[in-house]
Amino acid sequence: MSKIQLILIKNKVQYDISQLVNQVKWSGKKGSAPRTLQFTLLNDNNLTKSGINIEDGHTCIFKYDGSEVFRGIILRQDENSSGKKATYKAYDLGIYLSNNKDTFSFTNKRADQIFKNICKRYGIAVGNVANTKYVIGELIQSKKKAWDCFLSALSKTYKHTGKRYYIRAEKGKLSLLQRSNDVVDIIAETGVNILDYKKTKSYEKAVTRVVCYNDDNSLVTSAKNNSLESKIGIFQDVINYDDEKTTAQLKKLCQTTLSEESKITHSVNISVLGNVKLISGRCLNVIIKPLGISRKFYIDSDDHTFNYDGTYETNLTLNIYNETEWKDDKDD
Repeated sequence: MSKIQLILIKNKVQYDISQLVNQVKWSGKKGSAPRTLQFTLLNDNNLTKSGINIEDGHTCIFKYDGSEVFRGIILRQDENSSGKKATYKAYDLGIYLSNNKDTFSFTNKRADQIFKNICKRYGIAVGNVANTKYVIGELIQSKKKAWDCFLSALSKTYKHTGKRYYIRAEKGKLSLLQRSNDVVDIIAETGVNILDYKKTKSYEKAVTRVVCYNDDNSLVTSAKNNSLESKIGIFQDVINYDDEKTTAQLKKLCQTTLSEESKITHSVNISVLGNVKLISGRCLNVIIKPLGISRKFYIDSDDHTFNYDGTYETNLTLNIYNETEWKDDKDD
């Protein structure tokens, strides 16, 4: 018996179309608001068709081994020349953050308060919401996507607290969670459940100096990593000027930004036996003996492939987990 189940909701009535499923791909990544579900259905005239019409705004629910892992609206349909298969793509609640533009203005609000405000504005049901603690003095976004506004709030929060947060949709509600508190109780290990792996180190997005100019384009303050700059040359970033901050505060912000952006990027890609708990935003214990790796990693992106023959594989992109951040959280 197949472990995958696909349910179509039409006019509030649920229809099980699992028997038509050829393949399902479920994925998400850091920096993207919605998770997506792409599924291919048999569409032969000799079989019962799904009856999906994207103009009708159908919702689908995907379950694995009896548990719901995705719920979203179907927004895309592709049919190939053979006419025997059709592919559909659905998006979870995060799509309403990505596809809505507005002008946003917040004063003395935390990122979690901004999150709740945006969700209420677009009729998004809210689940668990972590207190992000840092109060943002002012956040103004003109004619921007709701997701860009919220990312700006999270960025400001991280620069002042060192804490990372992410959103996750579950069973029709959107939650805001703290990354370091969401460690899955799974070990990915070579010789056990890791099928393939690749390790990458990169300075391609590194910054060696950060500057701040005022409204007259005069330099206010800066920070520079001399050691790194002597090795790879000048790569500069600019932080926004804030006349409510002192020069000392802006200097500290430059240094904080530089400290984060001058780091070498470490990433690990692994393919493992499929597991629905392994999704972007969470943390995972990884052991790759040939590379001498044994530590926690953030999951930055995940791709899950479910096939009609019952095979299931998960591909992950990982980034090094901040152990200091994790220890600080446990002490709160």
